Amino acid sequence: MVGPPHEATHRVFQHDPGLFSRVSRFLGVDMPPPVGAAILPTDLTEASPVERRVDTLLRLETAEQGSFLLAVEAQGKKHPEKQASWAYYVSYLWTKYRLPTALLVVCQDHTTAKWAGQQVSSGPAQVPTLTLRPLVAGPHNMPVITDPEEARADLVLTSLSAITHAAEPAVNGILKALSAGLQNAPEAVADPIIEFTAQGLAEARPRISGGTWWPWTCPSTSRTSPRRSARKDAPRDAPRMSCSSSSSAVSTSPTPYAAASWTATTPRFSANGSHER
Repeated sequence: MVGPPHEATHRVFQHDPGLFSRVSRFLGVDMPPPVGAAILPTDLTEASPVERRVDTLLRLETAEQGSFLLAVEAQGKKHPEKQASWAYYVSYLWTKYRLPTALLVVCQDHTTAKWAGQQVSSGPAQVPTLTLRPLVAGPHNMPVITDPEEARADLVLTSLSAITHAAEPAVNGILKALSAGLQNAPEAVADPIIEFTAQGLAEARPRISGGTWWPWTCPSTSRTSPRRSARKDAPRDAPRMSCSSSSSAVSTSPTPYAAASWTATTPRFSANGSHER
């Protein structure tokens, strides 16, 4: 069974498909922002008893380059068979949809990120018929966002920053900035960010110092608002996000706030506390 960090690291891209464009500049590429997006089925199984599923699959529409597919994989550790699976995912999706297909692997530690970013080829050394070059987002290249104003300007990117730095000392500063950035955000904006962050850092909680976190009930298991259920004696400036132990098992069904389709006109929360389109 997959855990909360695995789910959060890829579902954040379902929640905000435009995040990939904003992340791409940290990966050494420059992808145009989408003007529309759709969440596609993740089941890649053919007429075979072997079930294959990619974590998140998006179809992104851009004004500059047309449509392309983005497969997002959350990878918690090295796996000797995973790279062959990724090559299958990409070739299958290319064949099925006849669209350019990109693969983004999101990691939470340097060792896994370095391994995931390796170029691998199928075929003899002289004939590398199929070459896989994943993009990798992890603690080695994701920004450390510790300024509250910068966090407020892009709450989703700040959440991903915290998730990918879950095992790093910098996570405390990121969480403080994220907490400050969430202070005036409406619940419809803040609650998904809080849930993603809490799930993404669920396994790192023992390493987070300074009383940064305290329990709340995950929205995936209760309708209780994390801000309403936070401890009354907690300091006002501390990040109000964590996940109770009862939520260690996360549903693999689509998140309730992840729309099946998305456009560039979807409201976003701006730095001045208002909604913008």
